[in-house]
Amino acid sequence: MKKIITQVHKLSSKGVHEKLGKITIIEFPNYLEFNVDVHGFKPNSFHGFHVHEFGDLSPKLKDGKMVAGLSAG
Repeated sequence: MKKIITQVHKLSSKGVHEKLGKITIIEFPNYLEFNVDVHGFKPNSFHGFHVHEFGDLSPKLKDGKMVAGLSAG
């Protein structure tokens, strides 16, 4: 069993901002378990998340413009 803990931050066109919490990912033989512990969202509202190839949220050039978080893949 492998466990990865990753931090969750708010991201905007101006860059990476405050920490919103963490996600703990546990790898089992046949599945992954995601335990999400985040805050700062409107109560009783729905939100989702997705996983990027890389853990790098730095900006990257695309079509001649810098795009926040594009280094994540």
